[in-house]
Amino acid sequence: MIFEEIAQVMDARPVKEIQRRTGLKKNRVYSLRTGCCLRLDYDLVFALNRLGYDLALVPLRRGVDGKL
Repeated sequence: MIFEEIAQVMDARPVKEIQRRTGLKKNRVYSLRTGCCLRLDYDLVFALNRLGYDLALVPLRRGVDGKL
């Protein structure tokens, strides 16, 4: 799911604006817009933060039998 959500965030604004606000290169923004080539590094986390988003690890809910 995260790939689609990041693609939507990157597609919501013009590439030049994202570049200016985040410092990401044009090719990286285009890759993120397509939802592929996601490399979760500090640059991406920082860029999402600059766009007003934050990433968080959320534990999966356990079923009735205690398994994932």
